[in-house]
Amino acid sequence: MKRVWIVFVIILVTIGFMACEFLIETETNLETPTKLTTVVISDQSIYLNWRDKSGCEDGYEVERNIGDTFTIIGQVNADTTHYTDNGLEYGQIYTYRVRAFAGDKVSDYSRESAPVELIIQAPTNLTIMVDDSQSIKLSWDDNCAFETGFKVERGEGEGPFSEIADIEANSSFYVDRGLMTGTYYSYRLTAYTATRQSDYSKVYKIKFPPSGLVFVPGGTFTMGNVWRPDFRHEEYPTHSVTLDEFYIGKYEVTQIQFTEIMGYTKNWNGRYSQGDDYPVYNLSWYEAVEYCNKLSEQEGLPLCYTITGTDVVCDFNKKGYRLPTEAEWEYAARSGGRNDRLFSGTDDSDSLGNYAWYYENTGHLHPGGGKLPNDLGIYDMSGNVWEWCWDWYGSSYYSASPSSNPTGPSSGSGRAVRGGCTIDSQEQCRTVHRYSWDPDNDGEVFGFRICRNAN
Repeated sequence: MKRVWIVFVIILVTIGFMACEFLIETETNLETPTKLTTVVISDQSIYLNWRDKSGCEDGYEVERNIGDTFTIIGQVNADTTHYTDNGLEYGQIYTYRVRAFAGDKVSDYSRESAPVELIIQAPTNLTIMVDDSQSIKLSWDDNCAFETGFKVERGEGEGPFSEIADIEANSSFYVDRGLMTGTYYSYRLTAYTATRQSDYSKVYKIKFPPSGLVFVPGGTFTMGNVWRPDFRHEEYPTHSVTLDEFYIGKYEVTQIQFTEIMGYTKNWNGRYSQGDDYPVYNLSWYEAVEYCNKLSEQEGLPLCYTITGTDVVCDFNKKGYRLPTEAEWEYAARSGGRNDRLFSGTDDSDSLGNYAWYYENTGHLHPGGGKLPNDLGIYDMSGNVWEWCWDWYGSSYYSASPSSNPTGPSSGSGRAVRGGCTIDSQEQCRTVHRYSWDPDNDGEVFGFRICRNAN
């Protein structure tokens, strides 16, 4: 019986070899290797990898192109689908292709790799978040697989950059401490090896904010619904808006802050929650602007608002506290006007619960900072309470909006509110969603956050 099994196995193996030889003889081409990828693994080496689509090849030929001509640089066995190209010249651009061979037959070439520049890639997406009253946390994306580390440089005011930290390669953040309120700081970084360094990252400039505020760099963004411009008419047309730098509250104004400044409390013992660290709610727009003036008075700042009954005029050149404009609010909520932030902190509806209190994960208010902040370090711009803005609301305002620091229509019947609240759906929590409310009417779940000029 054992001998019968041995004979059977030999027959199967023989049939397999014969089938493979038959395919080689009868096919005009072997299957082409696919999914060729390249990775720079040192300042002299590039690693190639591909997928085997044929079972009968003897091996693979690897070709490299510098300029206009491909040349064979190596062969590997059939059971190997990778190759390391060593001894390359730093700064050159290389392209690769691979083909299978069996005897004197060859496959078509794989699709050429994307051109690979043999350099140390600079870090990208440098972002800054105020960590506490004297510290800034920097984070970045590492685009290199072989650097020794990163050098972090800082400039103060108009002064030159100087190195402040040497960070090891497996880290992509740094906390800069001992900073001073009101001082401009500029940051940049570079990746390095023992013999070389990358270009510098993009410079990030920040004016270190007063306590409780977040610095928002000025810039230009596309305001409105860049995701679905035909979704709600008041969210379009999308339009370019340029804003000066400003400060905005890290958190929504709390009940204890409101009470200490205004000298009275509101009706906060209802179903939405009461507590010192909970956001203020159930207040009118007029109470919000009055709070801003009183806070400015307490800190010795010039008042932004001139209030005569229900007539309120804002001097946007003053340094005192005020409400953000709709444009400032949206720009901050979208982490500097990013087009991948449908919600404040994320573009993914499945992740919204990590950043916002809304109807799917709660039915009442929560203290500020209980969820993740957005990319600027601002909390609860989606959900928790609606937030009053300065602007009169105009559903067609986007068609006539100025491109520089817009402040809304000159008149209207309702003031703009943004952000959605704890009992709202995802739609209301979108960073581009617009709504209005009677400014003299206490909004049941309406609160606010403060804003200040930074320039």
